[in-house]
Amino acid sequence: MGGLGTRTHRASGDKSLDIRLHGGPLEMSLSKDRVNSRMTGEAGGVIPLEDLGTYSVRDEETSRRTSTSVGLVPLSLPHQGLNFPGNRRHNTGRRKGSQEDTCPLSKGRPLKKNLSMSSQSTSSQSEECSPRVNPMFMKTHKTASSTVLNILFRFGEKHKLKFAFPDGRNDFFYPSPFLCSKVRDYRPGDCFNIVCNHMRFDHQEVAKVLPPDAAYFTILRNPVDLFESSFHYYQRDVPLTWRIDGGNKVVKFLNNPQSFYSPQAYNSFYLKNLLFFDFGFDNNLEADDPLVMMNIHSLSKQFDLVLIAEYFDESLILLKETLCWTTEDILYFKLNARKSSSVSRLTPELRAKALQWNGADWRLYQHFNATFWARVEEFGRERMKREVKELNRRNAEMKVICIEYGGAQIAPAGCFISV
Repeated sequence: MGGLGTRTHRASGDKSLDIRLHGGPLEMSLSKDRVNSRMTGEAGGVIPLEDLGTYSVRDEETSRRTSTSVGLVPLSLPHQGLNFPGNRRHNTGRRKGSQEDTCPLSKGRPLKKNLSMSSQSTSSQSEECSPRVNPMFMKTHKTASSTVLNILFRFGEKHKLKFAFPDGRNDFFYPSPFLCSKVRDYRPGDCFNIVCNHMRFDHQEVAKVLPPDAAYFTILRNPVDLFESSFHYYQRDVPLTWRIDGGNKVVKFLNNPQSFYSPQAYNSFYLKNLLFFDFGFDNNLEADDPLVMMNIHSLSKQFDLVLIAEYFDESLILLKETLCWTTEDILYFKLNARKSSSVSRLTPELRAKALQWNGADWRLYQHFNATFWARVEEFGRERMKREVKELNRRNAEMKVICIEYGGAQIAPAGCFISV
């Protein structure tokens, strides 16, 4: 017989039951306190079980068999010949490659459980949860994403997690779509905990290097401010802007973008719907093209959480809740922030033109801004205010420790990894 996988499940009722999965080699004994299950697939190895499935149940006292639902459905099936129903919502569309392309169910040792306040609970109620150690951060451009990257670096270093880094550069060969072969030292079947460097997103390729229980999240910024920032930052890398005369090039561009823009030109994606491009979509789609909303809904199924740069602290609180991390895990200093003197102040008329020019990004932002505030409502407005206040207090404390006392070449323990 091959290797065994075991998992304990709660059960109600006093009778002893023998449960066998339809068409699958599941053995289970059910008692008053718990259910112990084990998979005995011929291919061997551990197959964890979770969620709901329909099973045939035999009552030992009556010898009658009935169909029942219990919390048992595999999350990952690297074994051949075993077919089971169901998948968790955030796993939708994950594994389409060959067996050799995928990695095991989980990666990294389990961490100590944290206390998390239930969004439906009173202030005196809490529940334990296990920190999620497999985050995939889709790092978008000019969105405060470097600050989030710093948080992930600290968490990964603290818990000795395995990062998927680019091979020989600081991005995954952007603007080419992500390929798992571009991960440093990657071999088919390798598994990593954290992916967080710049890329052009390809969900199917990214899924090859992460466990199925990975938590996908990203960050968006108002497209007007993102466009202005991107135009200013990348104009030396975009030949299209070189022939714009005068000092304030962004104003001249917005007043007549078609005369300066060509979709086929080198690095032109920096000038139109940059977010859409980062996510792997066609950045030249018009806002009313049906593909725009189709792509947005596709992202909704793939990402567990979308942060909003304009509400960065609130975003981090929701991230902490989603990943079951602690406040200490999300402390931060702002990185790569521009001086206010370098920001072009766009008039309301120019801002409207920037929104129209970046219409696909605007629809993307509107959609996830709405889902973001729905999450805040579920979390609780008053609770959010309290947690943001506590985050700000802890950030101020760390600033004193790491900056005022961190002038030495070796920073005090708990300070931040530079990026």
